[in-house]
Amino acid sequence: MKEAFFPLKVSEVMTREVISIDESVGVTEAAKLMNAKSIGSVVVKKDNKVVGILTERDFLDKIVAKGLDPSAMRVRDIMSTPAITCTSDTPITVAVRVMRERKIRHLPIVDEGKLVGIVAGRDLTALGWRVIVY
Repeated sequence: MKEAFFPLKVSEVMTREVISIDESVGVTEAAKLMNAKSIGSVVVKKDNKVVGILTERDFLDKIVAKGLDPSAMRVRDIMSTPAITCTSDTPITVAVRVMRERKIRHLPIVDEGKLVGIVAGRDLTALGWRVIVY
């Protein structure tokens, strides 16, 4: 009898403690939070629903590279939206394909409207996967 192949699910590699922030928060406060937590992204919520993600790249592309003053900007002004998400039962192979095709390094995991985790490129690297995003 052949053994069935059951691919790893996102739930087996995701980080369960996700840092999130409301879209109305100032970008300076968001940057300080990301720095204090040593993280490259925060999931953005509005009315407790995932609406986007704020990454280090957003700061570079949408503020620094344009020479803008972040002091009056809100997270909603620079976040990446719409939120690209998957569920905890999504196979890793599908999550990797989504990340490659959409050129993202962070994938929030949402089950029944609730944020339950996040998968980052480094989580996949630990499994031997490489997600190359340009």
